[in-house]
Amino acid sequence: MRAPLGINGAGRGNTSWESNGSNNEKTVTYTVEFPLKIEFVTPNALYRENTDVVTSFLVKNPSDVDYDIYHSASVRFTASSGGTTLYTTLKTIMLVPAYGENLAYFKWKVPSGLNGATVTLKADVIRAGVIMDTVTKTHGSEVRVTSQTPDTQYEKSKPAGFSYLLYKSAGWDAADDVF
Repeated sequence: MRAPLGINGAGRGNTSWESNGSNNEKTVTYTVEFPLKIEFVTPNALYRENTDVVTSFLVKNPSDVDYDIYHSASVRFTASSGGTTLYTTLKTIMLVPAYGENLAYFKWKVPSGLNGATVTLKADVIRAGVIMDTVTKTHGSEVRVTSQTPDTQYEKSKPAGFSYLLYKSAGWDAADDVF
């Protein structure tokens, strides 16, 4: 990156000590690694107790630097409720292409006994031991229903007019699928 420096006083080119027209200029070059960003992917339902769930995050890379196996990042995920950690893990070697994104997902079991409590979900993107971005969201939980159709009764015989359709073979002709 080039950063021009201003000169106060007589100005560039107007001083007796300037001999070649550019010796009061300094170019500084340094590498800039833009931080990765992380976003929460909203689940489509409440977390049910005693059920395996998947919590997902999108890791976004707004820079022209690929995060690959040589410049990888990690994502640390923690689920907690009421100050108690329910689950925590670290996903290492997160690959994120330049100007791209990658999905970081975590399968974990929601414990029983939450009784509808709110679950706090936190994810950190980490590069070389430094937290680049953090996202924290809350999500609801619910007690797992043991049966949705209690007291089901089965009939002893089929209803009047019911018949089985039996096919000896099924097939198709390639000419039927011409586009």
